[in-house]
Amino acid sequence: QGAIVVCRQLRARLAKDLERFESDDVQAMLSEDVRDIRRLRREFDHLCATFTEAEETLPASSSSGEVSQLEVQPEDSEPVWVRVDLESHGRMIQVFQNCEEGRCLCEEPPVSGRILDILGLRAEIARFSEQIGTIRRQRRQRSRTRSRPTLNDDAMDAQNMDLTFHPRAQSAPQVFDPEEEEEERR
Repeated sequence: QGAIVVCRQLRARLAKDLERFESDDVQAMLSEDVRDIRRLRREFDHLCATFTEAEETLPASSSSGEVSQLEVQPEDSEPVWVRVDLESHGRMIQVFQNCEEGRCLCEEPPVSGRILDILGLRAEIARFSEQIGTIRRQRRQRSRTRSRPTLNDDAMDAQNMDLTFHPRAQSAPQVFDPEEEEEERR
């Protein structure tokens, strides 16, 4: 269930982070990186669809508590900056765009805030994918254990069993014979 909560949090944060990279201000600065952002968007959308499928198969009791935990999680309380590397006169410079405030800085913003870059975005999408994989593996393991025949407490409850003793149907006691077992293996 922890992976489900993490996935929900990642999905919400990544959706906002991708929107920041897709904003007009940032897109204007991204030359070739626009294709990377589009590819990351497609990958993220595919992962969201996969996660939504997994969520729909969850028992109602396990999903409702987790949603409330997510709702308690605060939004980004500090500014979020998108870092874009630009080449200017043969030199690389970093530009920081705050999409919510419409501000752009040519030097690193103050320490209080979160800085996004394409590599970090890729890493978070990979983390989202790993968490979805964890959920899918856990579901497969659960379905395998459910499909194995097991004796539950009801089956073992002697009060619910009807036993009838038939002495004529009783067979001779089994005695272990190693030679006979060897022949059966062949």
